[in-house]
Amino acid sequence: SIRQFQHIPFKAVNALLTEHTAEHAFRLIQQTVAGISRYHLIRLFRERSGKTIVEYLRDERISSAKELLVLTDKSIAEIARLLRFCDQSYFIAVFRRNTGMTPNTYRKANT
Repeated sequence: SIRQFQHIPFKAVNALLTEHTAEHAFRLIQQTVAGISRYHLIRLFRERSGKTIVEYLRDERISSAKELLVLTDKSIAEIARLLRFCDQSYFIAVFRRNTGMTPNTYRKANT
């Protein structure tokens, strides 16, 4: 039941996921909540957020990328590296899939 998960502040879970890899965040949460399985945690996260953990992490990274594109002059490669994308090409592909435009196009349209 979701009651077992309610004593974990949802914002704290979000912060863990933002600051750590999903794998590390799972371990930290499981240390806090004895007896909750990984599957149960994943299911409850989706029920509470409306997103899978992977979708949440991707959306957070794209949101951060948008800010960096508009507020800094960092290169696309630097932003990809900062946000832990495996390479610039993958970052561009994910950004385009989620926004409908390339990072350069987004930067030009919003600065």
